Amino acid sequence: ANFHYLDFAINWVYHLRRAGSDHFLVGAMDDDILRELWRREIPCFQMASGLTTRDFGWGTPTFHKMGRSKIELIGLFVEQGFDILLSDVDTVWMRDPLPYMARFPD
Repeated sequence: ANFHYLDFAINWVYHLRRAGSDHFLVGAMDDDILRELWRREIPCFQMASGLTTRDFGWGTPTFHKMGRSKIELIGLFVEQGFDILLSDVDTVWMRDPLPYMARFPD
């Protein structure tokens, strides 16, 4: 998420924690959101995407660059041997998805 979507990121974390999940990281696409997530003690990492702190604007070149950044990120995690579930911050998790995923590993 970038700083424009800070409220979404906080809501996303709130619902994951409420669902009993603590297996998450928020990718910070700019320094402003990185500082705020750290301040709130939300697990995060700097994506160094070079993208705007404002709205991406659906379908714009910036929006597409953001999508490519997420795909590159998936590749980096998989290369390191991690299993990941990527979720945008405009998703609300009502239950921890990991037990369900464990039942159907393929």
